[in-house]
Amino acid sequence: MRKNLCGSFGWHTAILDSTLSADQKRNLVEDLNQDGLVNRKRPTPEDLQIISNRYALTQAYLEQDYIQQHGVLNAAFREADKDLRNFLLKAAPSAPSPSPTAKQTNSRTAQEGRVGHHGR
Repeated sequence: MRKNLCGSFGWHTAILDSTLSADQKRNLVEDLNQDGLVNRKRPTPEDLQIISNRYALTQAYLEQDYIQQHGVLNAAFREADKDLRNFLLKAAPSAPSPSPTAKQTNSRTAQEGRVGHHGR
């Protein structure tokens, strides 16, 4: 059974707990990108859902004034955010090259026509 980092163990309360050291809080935040995942190298569909939810969480926290003003937490959330984003980017299927827009196609055709006309 995997531990629910952001739920039952009072994660939010813990990172705001004044009795925890800055280093302990940093470790809690940085654990977002590793704890509770089955396979970090090849995330499962369940892992990807967890990663996606945690990425959204880091984004929400990074918008909060108290996180922006707390140097250690801000840095920890930025690091976790970067790692989670990279997990999602690696797991995303390669996007096909976007097809040219009609304007680009018309412009290219016009340029090719001019080149062909001048080359004759």
